[in-house]
Amino acid sequence: MKINDVIEIASNGQGAPTGLIRAIYQASQFGQIALVLHDIEPESVDQILDPVVETLPRTIPGVVYIDFNDKDRIREVVSSANCVFFATRAFRRIVSSCGVDSDRLYSVKSSALGVTPLVMNGHLPIF
Repeated sequence: MKINDVIEIASNGQGAPTGLIRAIYQASQFGQIALVLHDIEPESVDQILDPVVETLPRTIPGVVYIDFNDKDRIREVVSSANCVFFATRAFRRIVSSCGVDSDRLYSVKSSALGVTPLVMNGHLPIF
């Protein structure tokens, strides 16, 4: 299945960003989204998503996790993604080195999420 969007998930200083992760999962009803986990354990994301997953059909495309250190997988998914969202300069550098055009590259900060009509499968998240 095609990955529509790629979003880096990095600690907000207090662990994983709960509101952002839940909004991303809601948006994944309309196309698969890759979460690049940067110093975040998959189990932490699972714990955040468990209450949300129960409310949605099990047939949605959903999310896939990619480790921040898996550069080959990152290169693979960002090459065809509609949009790539970065939370850190390190990820932005990685993505830029993969040849992603700047018109498909956005900050994960909520103020920047409204920049594109393609934000997370065409749906703006609600935090």
